[in-house]
Amino acid sequence: MFTKTKMKNLKAFALLLYALLAFSSCKKEDRSNERLLCKVNGKTCKPADSDPKYGRDVSAHLIDEGKIFYLDAYQEGTRQTVSLSLLLDREVSQGIYTLDGGKQTAEFLDAGKGLKFRTQTGYTGTLEILKLDKATNTAQGRFSFTAKEQSTAATAEITEGSFKLQYTNY
Repeated sequence: MFTKTKMKNLKAFALLLYALLAFSSCKKEDRSNERLLCKVNGKTCKPADSDPKYGRDVSAHLIDEGKIFYLDAYQEGTRQTVSLSLLLDREVSQGIYTLDGGKQTAEFLDAGKGLKFRTQTGYTGTLEILKLDKATNTAQGRFSFTAKEQSTAATAEITEGSFKLQYTNY
């Protein structure tokens, strides 16, 4: 026969067992920083911003009836921003785009050092849009580029770029 004390202990044990099983079986990886990843001059860049009111780590937009695609990522600690933009005469769709500094461009801003690198003649890259789902407003792709800083002639290598995120329509 169970006494009151034994019942309390049994309930406590059952609750502890339930909690252990619930938390151990639902191990969920935090991949929030992996919506956009790339390497900047060989160093991994994981966008992050802790400003709850104005901050943003990654943003993407499809603008002007789908003719403009814009993506930028900010890394708070280094104050670096990577941005890509396509300005087309037609709707943006899956495909490979050359980032040459004209209407299809990429930039790397190092605000900590006051430097702005931009794709231009001789310093180009590619943006491959693998998926652009207008029903769910999601985009997925890869990118890489070499950009030149105008005043110093220094270059920045952005490699192994990938993104999978939701975009906003304007």
